[in-house]
Amino acid sequence: MNLARKLGDLSPDIDALVAGQLWLTVRAYRGDPPRRVAATLLARTRREVMADLGVGEAAVRRDRVWASAVPMGTVPEVPDLETGPDPERELAELLEDAAATGALTREDRALLLDVAREAARLNVPAGRGRGGLMTPSVAELVAEDYAASARTVRRRTARAVAGLEAFRRSSH
Repeated sequence: MNLARKLGDLSPDIDALVAGQLWLTVRAYRGDPPRRVAATLLARTRREVMADLGVGEAAVRRDRVWASAVPMGTVPEVPDLETGPDPERELAELLEDAAATGALTREDRALLLDVAREAARLNVPAGRGRGGLMTPSVAELVAEDYAASARTVRRRTARAVAGLEAFRRSSH
């Protein structure tokens, strides 16, 4: 009870920890040294309880890797990606600006938005065909909505992208 009271600030469950460790220590005791049995059992119990709680030299000896770990400070917070700019809104604004200046026709603007939405929906790799906009699967899906061939959609998309690139270069 005295040992549990002395170690009471280490854990709210200190009574159970001390009682359990005392039981293990008594069960493992082989009679060495034959004198001061009670003091030896209490000292071993105290050392093992403290080691279990990560306190003292026994804790360091028990887990050298953890003991040699050096805190590096706080981990920086991950930026909230939801608060960043909305790519779809940015694209719509860019296309609107390009159409307002005459760099794109309204039809080209609508085509680029439809192609971009389909490419995003299909999760087309951005490394393929002008950011995925020119892939056959995207062109075929958009072609159905425009009553045109996939080749026509790809050709009109390429012309619209070229116009958008020229607009971007001239505005920056």
